[in-house]
Amino acid sequence: MKKGCIINTTVELILLELDNIVFTREMDEKTGYKELVVKEEKTCQN
Repeated sequence: MKKGCIINTTVELILLELDNIVFTREMDEKTGYKELVVKEEKTCQN
């Protein structure tokens, strides 16, 4: 990408489902947009 290019659209593509990973969108105060957040979900084991 050349310096000064403007990005109009991006995409997040999930190709694999993982049981302990959670994808959410949270407001980013720096950008003013809801951004993708990836977190590991803690699971209880018996």
